[in-house]
Amino acid sequence: MSPALEFLAGVGTDHRGRTLDQIATWNHRQLEQTHDYIQWVFPTMTPSRFNPHAPVLTRSDIDTGAGNPQVVGNLIRMAVVMGGFYGLERKSSHGGPQYAPIDDRCPWWMRADNHNFLRITRILGSLRLFGFGEEAEAWFGVLDLLVRRYSGPVSPQTLKFWRDAAGSESTPRGANPR
Repeated sequence: MSPALEFLAGVGTDHRGRTLDQIATWNHRQLEQTHDYIQWVFPTMTPSRFNPHAPVLTRSDIDTGAGNPQVVGNLIRMAVVMGGFYGLERKSSHGGPQYAPIDDRCPWWMRADNHNFLRITRILGSLRLFGFGEEAEAWFGVLDLLVRRYSGPVSPQTLKFWRDAAGSESTPRGANPR
């Protein structure tokens, strides 16, 4: 297995020796202030402009990871962790995953030119790469809802990046407006 898949399977470490299990227990301050973990937790096929140590997935990595129960479970687990970080709660339903805002306040990260916008794009794209299109669309659905509710901080271009990363063709399914 590649270093990225070993990390996602919970048997390897990132470039700083951290495990996925360690990162999964970080508090919100650690998740916000540490900038070199997201590329390991949600790898893609595109090299990171910000982390030269970030893994770059191959098609073989994606196919192998999508068939590995530990990788699959950890990707969903980290989608839930990061969702909580962004003020989103995962709800399962018979129609697939759904996310909803945890409360009615504008999320703390919704301010112009926030680095979390790039992180969200990466999360959506990584989930989709590994075959979790419904999960990515559910994320996008609640993000789209929040953008409409709290107009201003997220540009139409950022929303388009999110839509493209999630693979959403139109107004997404899966949003649960609480």
